[in-house]
Amino acid sequence: MPTPPILQLHQALEAVAPIDGVADLGDGTYRIDFSDSATSEQQAAAEELAKIWQPEPEQEWAKFTDALAQVTGFYAAVAQSPMCSFITARMVRLASREAFQDAADPLLQIWNAAPPNLTAEQRAAVQALADAHHLPLAFRASNQIEVQ
Repeated sequence: MPTPPILQLHQALEAVAPIDGVADLGDGTYRIDFSDSATSEQQAAAEELAKIWQPEPEQEWAKFTDALAQVTGFYAAVAQSPMCSFITARMVRLASREAFQDAADPLLQIWNAAPPNLTAEQRAAVQALADAHHLPLAFRASNQIEVQ
């Protein structure tokens, strides 16, 4: 929570002279109630400070919150789009070793059960599974799956 301007002035004046309080007279001037221990030099310095003092500018929270709402709205809209959902799901799936293995298992079953020379039908099944799971070519090559 921001410090009220009159309290800001009070704190600034206390650094210059011992004061009991300060009041805003409403016309751009301030009344300073000095402590009995304040010297004339301290009082003069405090009076001069009060003449030139300006409150700290308030933070423009409305602009910040509006910008935040726009950014949040953008990300919420993107997250709801089917393409974004598809891409996110695909990234999570490919990032997960377990999911990758789940996709690879059907290919390995076909490969392990097949004779060295796959039939055209078996090659098509392997190709379809590889395409459906977007398995990289490196996986196919490492398992010596030859599609002719």
